[in-house]
Amino acid sequence: MTLFPLVSGYHQISLCKADRKKVAFITETGVYSYKAMPFGLKNAGATYQKLVDRVFASQKGRNIEVYVDDSIVKSRLASDHIDDLRETFETLRKFRMKLNPKKCVFGVRSGKFLDFLVSERGIDANPDKVEAIMNLPEPGCIKDVQKLTGRMAALTRFISKSADKSLPFFNVLKQNKKFKWGETEQAAFEAVKRHLQALPTIARPEEGDTLQLYISASQHTVAAVLIIEKDKAQIPVYFVSHILQEAETRYSLIEKLGLAVLIAARKLRPYFDAHGIKVLTNYPLEKAMQKMDTSGRLLKWAIELSEFHMEYRPRTAIKAQALSDFIVEASYQEEEIEEGKWEVAVDSSVTKSGAGAGVIITSPEGDQFEYAIKFSFQASNNEAEYEAAIAGIQICMAAGARRLILTTDSQLVANQISGEYETKEESMKRYAEKLKQSVAQLESFEIELVPRSENMLADSLSKLASSSVMIKSVMMEVMHRRSTEIVGKEVMVITSQPEWYDTMWTYKRDGTLPTEKTEARRLIRNSCWFIIIRGQLYKRGFSLPLLRCISAYESARLIEEMHEGICGNHQGGKTLALVCQRQGYYWPTMLTDAQEYVKRCEKCQVFSTVINRPANDLMPILNPIPFAQWGMDILGPFTTASGGRKFLIVAVDYFTKWIEAEPVAKITANQVKKFIWKNIITRFGLPMAIVMDHGVQFDCSPVQSFLSLYKVKFAYSSVCHPQSNGQAEAANKQILAAMRKKLDDYKAGWADIVPEILWGNRTTVKEATGESPFRLCFGSEAVIPAEVGLPTFRIQHYEEDKNGQLLRQELDFLPEIRLRAEIRSAAYKQRISNTYNKRVKHRQLEVGDPVLRRTAATGKAKVQGKLTLNWEGPYQIWEEIVPGAFRLMDMGGVALKNSWNVSVLRKFYV
Repeated sequence: MTLFPLVSGYHQISLCKADRKKVAFITETGVYSYKAMPFGLKNAGATYQKLVDRVFASQKGRNIEVYVDDSIVKSRLASDHIDDLRETFETLRKFRMKLNPKKCVFGVRSGKFLDFLVSERGIDANPDKVEAIMNLPEPGCIKDVQKLTGRMAALTRFISKSADKSLPFFNVLKQNKKFKWGETEQAAFEAVKRHLQALPTIARPEEGDTLQLYISASQHTVAAVLIIEKDKAQIPVYFVSHILQEAETRYSLIEKLGLAVLIAARKLRPYFDAHGIKVLTNYPLEKAMQKMDTSGRLLKWAIELSEFHMEYRPRTAIKAQALSDFIVEASYQEEEIEEGKWEVAVDSSVTKSGAGAGVIITSPEGDQFEYAIKFSFQASNNEAEYEAAIAGIQICMAAGARRLILTTDSQLVANQISGEYETKEESMKRYAEKLKQSVAQLESFEIELVPRSENMLADSLSKLASSSVMIKSVMMEVMHRRSTEIVGKEVMVITSQPEWYDTMWTYKRDGTLPTEKTEARRLIRNSCWFIIIRGQLYKRGFSLPLLRCISAYESARLIEEMHEGICGNHQGGKTLALVCQRQGYYWPTMLTDAQEYVKRCEKCQVFSTVINRPANDLMPILNPIPFAQWGMDILGPFTTASGGRKFLIVAVDYFTKWIEAEPVAKITANQVKKFIWKNIITRFGLPMAIVMDHGVQFDCSPVQSFLSLYKVKFAYSSVCHPQSNGQAEAANKQILAAMRKKLDDYKAGWADIVPEILWGNRTTVKEATGESPFRLCFGSEAVIPAEVGLPTFRIQHYEEDKNGQLLRQELDFLPEIRLRAEIRSAAYKQRISNTYNKRVKHRQLEVGDPVLRRTAATGKAKVQGKLTLNWEGPYQIWEEIVPGAFRLMDMGGVALKNSWNVSVLRKFYV
């Protein structure tokens, strides 16, 4: 190996010009600033480390190790060292980095690096630091003790249980500056010197190695050692120790061992991140961290340690002399509080009406529980006695009993279990074996034979159970088969796919891990959140202590019941997931599954809220040709006017905004034909297209035949979507607004003021075009009554001879006026579209999608009052006319009449 330090390291990093003013300083001759990074900056060390990491990125870990300005070139073979040095010097030359030649050491087998002695054997403590402690005299004051503890702190990595060894010295420092050095401190001082004479050589683990962790706990300290096993030899990697605070000394032994693992993981995080760790302990540390009644700190530690790949294994024999301090895992034993004993008194009764048993359970706290069991099968007296005893033991075990005293008045049961009587009959042998199997799971068991007079309460319960009388105050159970009967397991196969918790269940039960390392590490990290209780997997939660883990089939049935069952009100997806969680269930995709189920619920879809936001971008119609496209609609009914007129047929030109309207008594197809002929064709010529709604007077064969005769295209707007014929709707609004303001109390005169309203509208400048409809039609503005009463300039200077010439000149300019109006109209519609489209929430529908249709679109919005469906269907899209307009058919394939806009449709999820 070769050791060489860099020189003027910080000064080799240039500062950005913009940041140089931040390191300025004042001298007598002026203000100066550094051009290179100076010493003293808070982030100077980290910045320089990033520099050397980037410079030696291709070599680091392979043939060089570098930390700030200290570096070491290493080679496995002496023959490779020259090549490694050549590569290193080429890198230094490339980045123009300089070395300190006075401190460089080339071609050595060991050397000092970062104050450690590095060699091919491993890493040893710095002899100078060891010698500094060995040469210390016996401390004579507080300052001498501080020197001792400070020098020991630099070697804690090599000192086994350094906290135990230095604890007497720290006790001296706690005596409020009163120095007291006794025999205990002197013995500890000499023990430290003896230990320093044979410090172990620690190893550097390779990538992929699995490390072992030994832990130890005493009343005042905890310690750990990280080791690696190579060639059947255990080599320490790092020693860790910790002096317990006052509150930590009151931890239980199992909590202190858990704290030792936690401290080791925090201090040695790089090792825990890069390697798998086996914690070797003979205490049930893993189970303690995962028990249901785990204390808050243990659970918190388990969650913090879950990010590491850790396994808990029983201790193996310690082979290294340097680890002799860890042979004893705990240097003290906790005083165990003897658990109280449960008492259970049993008796049986066999009568003509049946057989039964009575069980009286008394807890260690003195609480008494009564339990009656009725047998639905025929049983002898001895069989009933055995059934009573087995049932009593199983009930106590279910309540958590570990120590039990069984009281019975049956000599046969008591003496066969104690071994005084021989069991000959096959049925009795099976019962005795069943009872012994249950007793084997207890820590202690005693059976007492008492006279019948001292077991009267259990006898009364057994007689009650054997009779046909049922008393609600006593808990009673009916047993349908004998406890000795072997019943084959009935398995109903729901799915052949693996469940989400199978790997977790296998790991928690057997410790089996998946073969894939990433999956195994993730499983171990998450295992602290799961626990098996009585054969059922539970997950620890924040809202509830335990959540039962259920399968995919069970979760589907649960969601269905919670959403549509007796207690379900068709809640939303998130609410449904919270309801399932609050009832104590868990599976990983709760929220997603609940939302998907609600999304596909037919009832929720047909009664879902009506969507009022626009579903498609506004599509403005640009028609620059005057009178080429008209929009038609009917306004009314109004109060009956003269001639029985109640309706108003309205037509508007899309470009000039010219409105034609005529009051009629009836709205028939003939009236529509007559209006088109009289008010549009004979006055403005044949149009290219007329847009109408789906009224019967428009959507009929007479009107269609009439328009087809003149090759006029007839277009129909979508049902319940007036925006499709927005120009006609706007004209209706203008006429109706003016009519309301002009009419007084006599509403029947509406038909007589229609010409006035039309005249006013035609001579009003429109915002879209910037011109009045009259001018866009005839090239000049009309003369209005106000100009006659108060003559304007053109009225005062009217010349009949020149008027005709001026009108012809205006007509020559009419194309330019219309072009300007066209451009202004297009810009206006674009602004309107931009504003409208900000509110749009697109609904992506395609041909073949099942959809629901608004009931209001078909006039069924109030058929059933408040209980009417908001949506009906489903239907299927079979044609897209234009973006946002579709033709539908029912699920039987029959096409529906008319087109439907996306605003009255919504996707149906099956």
